[in-house]
Amino acid sequence: MVVSNAVVSVGNVSVGRHDSSDGTLVLLAGGLAGRSDDFFIGRFGNSTGMVFLAGGQFVVTNHPIWFGREGMGKLVVSNGLVSASEFRVATELTNTASGTVLLAGGTTIASVNFTFGSATFSTGQVVINGGSLLVSNADQTASSESPADH
Repeated sequence: MVVSNAVVSVGNVSVGRHDSSDGTLVLLAGGLAGRSDDFFIGRFGNSTGMVFLAGGQFVVTNHPIWFGREGMGKLVVSNGLVSASEFRVATELTNTASGTVLLAGGTTIASVNFTFGSATFSTGQVVINGGSLLVSNADQTASSESPADH
């Protein structure tokens, strides 16, 4: 799906949900993808989900974005805004989860947690090559962690 100069507001969404499925969401200038529940990218085993943000906004209000819940999930931000309460990059206790976040521009905001990887099973990777990553909230309780480092 490509969103440009339009608004998409949906209930239950997974990009790359089922076994061996591939899904891609591209947000361009003027595009807004909004969600009021968890958003999954690479939901089940052997699935691949990709989200490319080259402008516009990807907003998940008061819920997490899962990158590689059991499958492979990838986010690439070159411009625009990504905002969610939590970013969970391959944090599940399964050996099939793989998640990657590449920030090359734009603004990424996590208001509760930004977590990547699992201490025992999954592989989460975050590369920051530009743009801004903000992990903050009014209570100053937001955190960023890699359980694999523990």
